[in-house]
Amino acid sequence: MRFLDSQRTQVLLRLTLYGGEVYKAPRACTAVRVRTGVAWVTHGGADIILPAGNYADLSPDKDHALVSALGGRPLVVELLGYERSMPHRVSGAALCPARDELPNTT
Repeated sequence: MRFLDSQRTQVLLRLTLYGGEVYKAPRACTAVRVRTGVAWVTHGGADIILPAGNYADLSPDKDHALVSALGGRPLVVELLGYERSMPHRVSGAALCPARDELPNTT
């Protein structure tokens, strides 16, 4: 069993995503932890499926992580990082509105 590094267990943001929603995590996040539901995390060219109770490490050297919900249940995730890495706490929508920032592929 792996444990999160106590230096980065500060929850920077907790958010709920529903089917079809995508969240672009800020680079300050060092891990994403799933509380309920199943997450699809794309980071550094890899796709990771995370069920509730699991987490994935995020590297600031790679692109932003994209997080979305899989299945019909809402997804609750916590974005973890060093407390000092975020200038102040803001709502998830104000921090990084992924839908507005994703390139249009149509």
